[in-house]
Amino acid sequence: MVSIQKEWTDKDFMNLPEDGQSYELVNGELVVMGTAGARHGYYAALMTFFLAAHCRAHRTGIVFDADTSFKMASSNLRSPACAVFSRARLKALGGIPSGYISGAPPSPKRRKRFDHNWSL
Repeated sequence: MVSIQKEWTDKDFMNLPEDGQSYELVNGELVVMGTAGARHGYYAALMTFFLAAHCRAHRTGIVFDADTSFKMASSNLRSPACAVFSRARLKALGGIPSGYISGAPPSPKRRKRFDHNWSL
């Protein structure tokens, strides 16, 4: 991980170019994340698949993959390998996930924004 020194805002972060890198905003500093290995990718895909299947079958929430950045209570922007929003939190989309799984840095992909009209 490489840290870029500057006080970054949410707007700065969301306006980063799509350059194939994966970024997180930690304590106001931009952190360039490395890529994950095959084992991490395999388990992250399994967790995302099974959690999404469960949430859809029971209509309990929605699952996001590592492409999505979340603003945590600390104001850090993180991209966990897998995140779950319960139905209650989904109604206030943009908040902290109900749960998330993180390990090795996620593979670089496009970040998703919370400007979509979600329905369960």
